[in-house]
Amino acid sequence: MGLVLCSKATGKPLWSPVTWGHSGASAVMQPDGNLVVHGPDGRALWATGTYTSVPGGHLVVQNDDNLVLYVTDTGAAWSSGTYGQS
Repeated sequence: MGLVLCSKATGKPLWSPVTWGHSGASAVMQPDGNLVVHGPDGRALWATGTYTSVPGGHLVVQNDDNLVLYVTDTGAAWSSGTYGQS
């Protein structure tokens, strides 16, 4: 099925990067703040396109079902835009 963000309350699928048909894909948070999904062959399939000069970053599924990437130097750098969709 791939990487899918589902609602905490309903289990309904809310968001997914383009990973269908790539069994074995994996997501990696790079030191530069870019979240990248790689196929089993190592090829990048999808990325947030976020970059930071200060190493560090983390993903949070917020209570409103929005997936947000926070980076050290700028705060929220990317989101799935899924807030309030459940």
